[in-house]
Amino acid sequence: MRRFFTPEVKLLLQVGLALFLGIIFGNFLGRSMLTNDAIYANAVNYHDDVNLLQAAHYYDEAQANAFLNKLNQLGLQGLVVREYSSFFVYLGVSTN
Repeated sequence: MRRFFTPEVKLLLQVGLALFLGIIFGNFLGRSMLTNDAIYANAVNYHDDVNLLQAAHYYDEAQANAFLNKLNQLGLQGLVVREYSSFFVYLGVSTN
């Protein structure tokens, strides 16, 4: 039994377990954190899924808001999220 658990096998088991747990918790958190009325994404039905796509990355909030305003003029809905010293612009896309 000791031969079976070589360092390579242990590493593969840990990677497999990490992937499994990441998929399970990521799927759960993705469904529970963002509801359909959190962002309007031109959804046809209330039960349509809303997905977020990262559209841009800026170090200045004014530039991120200017880009978001351009997207709003084109009819796209999005939001600006601050993560540490960076600002990310996300688009909402609805699917059914």
